Amino acid sequence: MISIGQLLVESGLITPQELDTALAKQNNADENPERLKLGDMVLKLGYVSETQLLHALSTRLNIPFGDLASAKIDSEAAGKIPQNIAREHECVAFAIVSGRLQVAINDPDKFVILDELKELTGMEIQPVLAARASILNAIDKIYT
Repeated sequence: MISIGQLLVESGLITPQELDTALAKQNNADENPERLKLGDMVLKLGYVSETQLLHALSTRLNIPFGDLASAKIDSEAAGKIPQNIAREHECVAFAIVSGRLQVAINDPDKFVILDELKELTGMEIQPVLAARASILNAIDKIYT
């Protein structure tokens, strides 16, 4: 599988030099005390936008990208996930398609929550990558 860094370069989103800089900063404990992943580092450095990064991750992971800002959120779907779990894991269910619950999530490292959601809801879960701000906005709209 192609690395996210190589995918960003091949997509023309960053230059090879920017990738080298991001990797050097990522691996330097003084410059990366938060231990940011490469994607977060290129985002922090301003080389890509969150949407560009998510589209690249979507391609790499073969997971669809969703724009929650323009999506109509199905209240039945949203109600499948309790507020405390949605807020803690920054995820939101927004649709039921062919019996599968579509759940927006921003960080592929948080995909471990998907198994918990499957057990909780009794439904197959289809992850969708979405911008963090749009997920948080959706959570606020749904649970307030």
